[in-house]
Amino acid sequence: MLKILALICASSTNPTACDVHSAMDVITVGRANTPQQCGFQGQAMMAPTTLIPDPSKQYMKIVCVRDQVAKQ
Repeated sequence: MLKILALICASSTNPTACDVHSAMDVITVGRANTPQQCGFQGQAMMAPTTLIPDPSKQYMKIVCVRDQVAKQ
C-alpha cells in the first residue's frame, strides 16, 4: 500500500527539496495500491478542497510513500 501525502512547502523551497522533512505541513490524503492510483487519487482528492496555499508564500506537492504498516 502507498500513503498519499500533500506537502505544503515554502515558495523559497526548491520542489526537488520539498519532502516530509522540509514541508511546513504534511497532510495524509489517503491510500492507494499503485503509483498510478496514488497520483490520480491525490490530485482528485485535493482538487475540490479549500486547502489552497497562497502562491506567493507556499505551494502544494502530492507525494506517494510506502505505507509502513507493522507486521504482526
